[in-house]
Amino acid sequence: MTVKAGIVSLGEAGNLGDDLILLALLRAIAQADPETEVAYLGFDCPLDWAQLRSRLSLPEALERREYEYREVLPSRHRVFDDRDVVFVGGGGLFQTSHHPQRPYHWLGFLPLKGSNTRVVGVGLGFGPLSRRWQEKFGRQASPFHELHVRDDDSRDMVAGWGWDVERGEDFVDEAFLGELVPRRDGQGRPGGGTLGVSLREWPGLGQDVLCDFLLEAAKRHDCDRAEIFVLESKHGDGIDVEASRRTAQRLGESLETRVTTYSSANLLEFVEAMRDVDVAVSMKLHASAIWSNLGVPIYPIIYAPKIAAFFGRQYRGLELVDQICRPAPQTVGVPAAVTVAEALASASRADEPGMAAHRSTWLGAVREHVRSLTHDVRRKLAHRRDTEETR
Repeated sequence: MTVKAGIVSLGEAGNLGDDLILLALLRAIAQADPETEVAYLGFDCPLDWAQLRSRLSLPEALERREYEYREVLPSRHRVFDDRDVVFVGGGGLFQTSHHPQRPYHWLGFLPLKGSNTRVVGVGLGFGPLSRRWQEKFGRQASPFHELHVRDDDSRDMVAGWGWDVERGEDFVDEAFLGELVPRRDGQGRPGGGTLGVSLREWPGLGQDVLCDFLLEAAKRHDCDRAEIFVLESKHGDGIDVEASRRTAQRLGESLETRVTTYSSANLLEFVEAMRDVDVAVSMKLHASAIWSNLGVPIYPIIYAPKIAAFFGRQYRGLELVDQICRPAPQTVGVPAAVTVAEALASASRADEPGMAAHRSTWLGAVREHVRSLTHDVRRKLAHRRDTEETR
C-alpha cells in the first residue's frame, strides 16, 4: 500500500528555521519510505524544490496545499482528510502569545471526528498558552496518536493534561545539516576574518550594548568585516530585517558590514554563505545549529529557554555570553525526531487503526472558527480607530 502523508507546519512562511524543519521531516519520510505520497501546508514564500532535490533526498510525490484564511465557514479539516497519516511539527506552533486562537489554527487542519487518519506530533513546542486553552486541553483526550515535544517544559505541561508524550530532539540535526551544508575547506574569503551575526528584534537589547559586544568579538578574532544574516523575513521585509539594518549601520563605522536576508527561494545560497565566517554571534537557534555543525566558534545571545538549552546553559533572561560556547550533547536515551518520523512512516504502512485520539466535531470547529474571526475583526477595528486618532 502506498502511504499518503500530510504535513502541518510553518514551512514556506519566510523563516529559515521552519523551512529547515519541513525539509528535515521530508528527508526523514523519504528515507523511511521513498514511495510515500506527501502533501504539505504551504504559505506565500515557496521553496525552490528543483534546487533542493540536488542536495537532499526528498519524496518523489510532493504536493503543495494552501488554505484560504478568509473563509467564512471552517474548512481547514478538509485540507488533509485524504491522508493516512498527518505529521504536525515542529517548532512552537502551540502558543497564544500572538493570537488567542493559534492552537485552533493548527489543530483545525486535522480531520474531523470519524476519521481514521493517524496524527503524529513531532518536535513540537507548547506554551505560553492561555488559561482557556490549558483548561480545554486538560478536559479532552490528546489529538495525537504519538506526540514528541522539543523541550522539558513542553513535556511537563502536556503530561499535566494526562496526554501521552515523549521528549524528542530537533529535526535539524548533524546528519541533516551535514547533507544540506557540507563543511568548506579552508577560509571562505581571502584577507582578514569575517564575523557572522544572526539577530532578532528583542525588548531590552539596546544598540549601544549590542554593537559594543559585536565589535569586541570581532577584535578578539581579528575580523575586519561582518555579515549579518537575517533568518526571517516576509519578502525581504520585517522587524528583524529593520533591526539588522540598524545594527549594520552602526557597525559600518568600524567594520565593512553587509546584511544578507533570507528568502525561501534562496535557501541553499543563504546557508552556503553562512559557511564563509570565522566566528559568530548568534541569537537564532538554527543559525547556531548551522554554525556549530560547521565548527564555527559562537558567542551566544540568549533570549529564550530554547537558546540556553541548546548551549547547555541555565536560562537567566536576556544574556550576552562573553565566551565561546559549544552546543550541549544530545541527551542519552532521548529519541531524535527524525528517527521517530522514520519509524512512524514505516509503521503506517501496516493498515492498523491504532489508539483513538480526540477529534473535533463540525460544531466544535465552527465555535473555534467564530472565536478566531471575532478576534480578528475586533483587532482590525481597533487598528483602524487608532490610525484615525493619530491623523
